[in-house]
Amino acid sequence: MGLTFLDRDNRWCRSFDGVDGGWQGLACREEGQWRVELLVQAPADTGELRQAGAGMAPELLAAIDARIKGEALDAERERAVVASGWRQP
Repeated sequence: MGLTFLDRDNRWCRSFDGVDGGWQGLACREEGQWRVELLVQAPADTGELRQAGAGMAPELLAAIDARIKGEALDAERERAVVASGWRQP
């Protein structure tokens, strides 16, 4: 998983990478289920160190930017939200 955040419709969303690394996507939780909203080809990995988010496809970054409300969760907050059954804050 990549970033986890609340979107403007108060749904939990997560970015993710495909198992083979060839694609990336965005899924949002609605009515107790995850629904994939975007699936794109991942950018080529150059093997260089990069800033967080730099390895995301531009379409994925744009989709997150258009949806995100506030900040992405840090690891501790994400664990708490998952443990709560994805209840809203």
